[in-house]
Amino acid sequence: MDYDIAIATKSDVELAEDIERQMRWSPIVESRNIEVSVNNGVAMLTGKVDSPFESMKATEEAYEAGAIDVTNELEFGTKP
Repeated sequence: MDYDIAIATKSDVELAEDIERQMRWSPIVESRNIEVSVNNGVAMLTGKVDSPFESMKATEEAYEAGAIDVTNELEFGTKP
């Protein structure tokens, strides 16, 4: 059987920096309200966003930056 195994190609620090950079360039995601942490190529997003759409876009940005998986724990509501 063939299995596709996701392998992180960047260090966790490099990946976190790339995710933050990717979100800074997004016209939809307000990255200053989002904390990014990475463990073994898996990104965790925490903080507050205005909408489910912004949350979804933040996840997409993390994948585009190279995350092998994303745990999105962003809350919806008024940003601080």
